[in-house]
Amino acid sequence: MFTGLLLLNFMWAPFIEFFGNQALANVGTWHGVQGAGHAQESAQQASFI
Repeated sequence: MFTGLLLLNFMWAPFIEFFGNQALANVGTWHGVQGAGHAQESAQQASFI
């Protein structure tokens, strides 16, 4: 039983790690896009003033 769980965990670990990293990368990219949009907005407002 314990060996089976260990083996299952060993098999799933790379998948979980991969999908976890993908999710983090997607969130990071999204935040980067949002941040760039906000920076552009404030730059436009600054030049407008």
